[in-house]
Amino acid sequence: MPSVKTLVLTCLILINSVFLQAQFDFNQNCKQAYQCIISLQLREGERLLEKEKQNHPSNGIILLLENYSDFLDLYISEDASAFAKKKHVKSERLSQLEGKNKSSPYYHYSLAVTHMQWGFIYLKNGEYLNAGLEFRSANTSLERNKKAYPGFLPDQIISGLLHVTVGTIPDAYRWLTDLSGLSGTVEQGIGELRSALNTMNKRTEYEFLRAETMFYLTMITLSMQKDKIAEYGILAYLDDPRFKELLKTNLLASYAKANLLLRTGHSDQAIEVLLNRPRGDNYLPYPWLDYLTGLAKLHRLDQDAIPYFQKFLAATKGKRFIKSAWQKIGWQYLLAGKTDLYEKNLLQVLSHGSEATEEDKNAQKEATSRSKPNLVLLRARLLFDGGYYERALSLLQKEGMDKVVRNNDDLIEYAYRMGRIYHEWGKKEQSIPFYEMTIRYGSDEKSYYAANACLQLGLIYENAGNKQEAIRYLNKCLSLDFEDYRTSIRQKAKAGLSRLSK
Repeated sequence: MPSVKTLVLTCLILINSVFLQAQFDFNQNCKQAYQCIISLQLREGERLLEKEKQNHPSNGIILLLENYSDFLDLYISEDASAFAKKKHVKSERLSQLEGKNKSSPYYHYSLAVTHMQWGFIYLKNGEYLNAGLEFRSANTSLERNKKAYPGFLPDQIISGLLHVTVGTIPDAYRWLTDLSGLSGTVEQGIGELRSALNTMNKRTEYEFLRAETMFYLTMITLSMQKDKIAEYGILAYLDDPRFKELLKTNLLASYAKANLLLRTGHSDQAIEVLLNRPRGDNYLPYPWLDYLTGLAKLHRLDQDAIPYFQKFLAATKGKRFIKSAWQKIGWQYLLAGKTDLYEKNLLQVLSHGSEATEEDKNAQKEATSRSKPNLVLLRARLLFDGGYYERALSLLQKEGMDKVVRNNDDLIEYAYRMGRIYHEWGKKEQSIPFYEMTIRYGSDEKSYYAANACLQLGLIYENAGNKQEAIRYLNKCLSLDFEDYRTSIRQKAKAGLSRLSK
C-alpha cells in the first residue's frame, strides 16, 4: 500500500500537470475574445481578455491574443508614435510566453505568431533588419512545433502565410529571406491555406480559425494576375455562406472581400460591400476603407468620390497613399472641368505624405511635372481599373484615335489602354497588336507602358504554351529602363522566367 508521502507527491504532480496544461487554454471566452479581435472589435476583445486574466491569470493564450490586438492596431493605424511606445511590450510578452508550459502545442505556436506579427509590423515601418530577425525567430519556433506536433492545424496556417510572404518579397529585399532562413513559394503557401480550410470542414475544433485563414487567402492573391486568381478559385471562397455570415460583423472580412473584388474588376460589388460594412465605435477606425470606397467610385466615374478621399486624409495616421488621395481628388475635379481645383489639389501632393508606394510615387511625378492627364485616356484608364471594359472601349472608339492622340506619349498610352482593355476582357488575340504597338513606340520612353506590354505578352504566350516567345518578351521587359511600377513589373517578369526555366 502506498505511503501517505507517495500519495501526496502523486497528487502534487497531477495538480502541477493540470496547471501546466491549463497555461495554454483556448477556452470559449478566449475564442470569443479572438473573434472580436479578428473582427477589429478590439475594445470588446480586450474586455474579454481582462475577464480571462481574473479567472485564469496564467493562461498563455491571453498573451497571444494581446499581441494579435497590438498587431492589428499598429498595422492598420500606421501610427508611428504608437509603434514607438509598444516596441518594449514585445520583449516583455515574449519573455512571459517563454516561461509557459513547453509541452503544449500552443507554446512554440504562440512564439511563432508573435515573432511573425512583429516581423510584419517592422516591415511596414521600414525596419527591414528587425523584420528579418523576427521572421527567422518565427520560422525556428514554427519548425520546432511542426516536428513535435505534425497534425496541429494552426501551424499549417502560419506556415502558409510565411511561404507566401517569402514568395512575394521583391528582389531588392531578398537578403531578408537569407537572414530569416525562410524558403517557399506563393503556390506552396496558397496550397497550405486551402488545405487548412478543407480540414476545418472535418475538424470542427478549428472552425474558429476560418475567418483569419480566409482573410490571408484573399489578401495574398492581390499581387496575382486575374487568371491566376480564377485558377485557384479564390472568388469561390467569398461565396461560402460562412464567409458571407462573417461580413455582418467582421470588418477585416469586409476589407478582404472588397479588396479582392476591386482587384478582379468587380467595382459595383466592392462598393456594395464597402458601403454596407460593419460600423460603430466598437470597431477599430479603418480610414483605408474610405480610400478604397473613393477609388471604386472614381473608377465608376461617380461624382461623389471626393468626400471619401477627404475622410481618409482627415483620419489616417500614416503616410502611405496620402499623395495618391490628393491626386485622386484632383482627378475628380479635372474630370468635372474644374482645372483650377485640380491644380490646387496637385500642389497638396508635393507637401504631404511620402513616396512609400507606387501610387504615391506616380502622384508625386504628376504633380512635379505639372502635366495634366489626357482627359479621354484618364477616363478610359479609370473605367478599365474598375472592370468596366465595355465602357472604356466604347469611349476610346467613340472619340477615335485621331482626336485622342495629341503627341507620342498619348499614342503610346492609347495603344496600351486598348491592349489592356482587350486583354482583361478576355480577347487576348485582339490585344496583341496593341501591345506590340506600345512596345514599338514606347521602348525608349521612361513610362511603364512598354515594359508592362512586354510582361503581358510574355504571360499570354506562356499560357498559350509558346515558351520561346514568352521568354523573349519577359527578357525584353527586364531590359527596358522605366520608372513607374518598376519593382512590381520586374518582379512579375522574373517570376515568369523562373516558372519557364523549370
